[in-house]
Amino acid sequence: MQSSDPTKGAADEIAISVQVEGHRARVASARAAASAVRTTRAGLAAVLYGGVPLGAAVRLGLADADPRTVARVEPVLALPPPAPIDSF
Repeated sequence: MQSSDPTKGAADEIAISVQVEGHRARVASARAAASAVRTTRAGLAAVLYGGVPLGAAVRLGLADADPRTVARVEPVLALPPPAPIDSF
């Protein structure tokens, strides 16, 4: 996943590779640009903390990734549906 702030230059871009095996994730330097997810910091926050699925972020222009990458990454980043603490 690559994240960059559009207000800064390419030097601000961060590229990482995440490998998930046996319910454990390992993060390392990026290995393949072809299967990258490109987004801004705001887009990354929307996906990781805001509950926006990666596919929706791509459709909304918050991220850029090919469909095969989205299909692989989306289940890893999926959040459970929000549930209110108080029932009404």
